[in-house]
Amino acid sequence: MTVPAMTHHGHTSMRLAGAFALATGMFVGVHAPAAGPIDVSPPRPVGKGTAVVLRRAAAADPAEPASHGDLLIHFHGAVDTIRGAMAKTGLEATVVVVNQPGLSAAYAAPFRADPDLFRKLLAEPARAAGHGDDAPPPRWRRVTLSCFSAGYGAVREVLRDEAAAARVDAIVAADSIYAGLDEPGPADGLRRVDARDMRGFLAFARAAAAGEKVFLITHSSQPTPYASTTETADFLLTSLGIDREPIAADAEGEYPQTSRAGRGRFDVRGFAGASGPAHLFHLRAIDRWWTAAEQLAGEPHAER
Repeated sequence: MTVPAMTHHGHTSMRLAGAFALATGMFVGVHAPAAGPIDVSPPRPVGKGTAVVLRRAAAADPAEPASHGDLLIHFHGAVDTIRGAMAKTGLEATVVVVNQPGLSAAYAAPFRADPDLFRKLLAEPARAAGHGDDAPPPRWRRVTLSCFSAGYGAVREVLRDEAAAARVDAIVAADSIYAGLDEPGPADGLRRVDARDMRGFLAFARAAAAGEKVFLITHSSQPTPYASTTETADFLLTSLGIDREPIAADAEGEYPQTSRAGRGRFDVRGFAGASGPAHLFHLRAIDRWWTAAEQLAGEPHAER
């Protein structure tokens, strides 16, 4: 499956995918590649887009009370790529892949139109397993939201609902959080992120910094007319009083990591690259982010 080109206010994302796993105590472990096929459900409509469920063929029925499995909902990604990532990393969670044909607003709109949509996505694996549209959500052990590029629009809407946000255990944002800018521009000419777009992300980052959630962010150095992924990451770090630590460029990497910052289970990783391929790198390296998040759950940043 190839996802149509998607943008955030004109930002092209090309071919997309992603996922994330919760580990011991907070995550579904990323293991050595697991044996057995991965089943792919037929797409079902969500807003103007689709939802597809990926699960191990040998996995327990998600509607069974004893299964207590783990769920990852990924926004903005090619199903075939995510399936390949599951096979590569041994991801054992059930995955729901949601794609919308448009910008970040296309991901936000279905949640605004249907306040019950998050609960329905929690129940999507049970429906895909043949338990009907009225099937209640399985009693998931842990829930992760994953997003790439424009997919953050969905995550932001989930975080605006206090009850839904409380149900989320972890977020992985792969070059994916953008925002508006304060208008009119300040007299000093500096660009300032619109804090209203960042409230939910800031609350989640604060909880992760306290060790209550897991929040992993990666970003490129690509400038945008609106607040870029670098600027939104800086907004969160500044709001929490966390400084970046520069990292010497790795000559072996095409898009080397240039900085890292974090506290508790909140982690921000900055990378070089200001092009479309540099943006896509964050998707293609998604297995690295899963592994990093698992490590973060077990070994949080020291307080500083």
